[in-house]
Amino acid sequence: MKGLIAFAGASGTAAVLAAAALIPAGTAWASPGGDHGNACSVAGSLSSPQGVKYQPTDGTYDVKGVLDCTSEEFSHGVLTGKGKGLLGCFGGFSEAVYKIEWSNGKVSEIVMKSGDFTYGTGSYGTVTKGALTGSHVGMAWGRYAAGAEYKCAKDAVHSGQFAGGIGIH
Repeated sequence: MKGLIAFAGASGTAAVLAAAALIPAGTAWASPGGDHGNACSVAGSLSSPQGVKYQPTDGTYDVKGVLDCTSEEFSHGVLTGKGKGLLGCFGGFSEAVYKIEWSNGKVSEIVMKSGDFTYGTGSYGTVTKGALTGSHVGMAWGRYAAGAEYKCAKDAVHSGQFAGGIGIH
């Protein structure tokens, strides 16, 4: 069991490193309208009404999180969203629509496609409505749930925490 926990932690680290690779450096940060790009940390919770099981199956999930970012104009936000796809404890893929309510009163809607590997998720998408429309978004996070391996093997994981990064440019 210790090996599985260490592997889950390594997968979360890999997800954060993947997020860093998605965030462009230097002057590539220009986005539509002359706004600068944004690099954010994100942390929150995930839930799935039917639960995520060992055998990947069609399912849905909800996401709630908080962003802290490098941009002055878009420095803090609350992330919410819903996704659906082929979900499994150790792999899957999905599509989601996220909303970020920024501390400056603006809102961004983002459409994302995600791939899951063990306890990490990597996503890529576009801001489709609201503030920063047309910007590209890269996101990756590690997922953690107490006793997840046991719950997955026995029945299903219904909720857990995540932490990672988001790049918007």
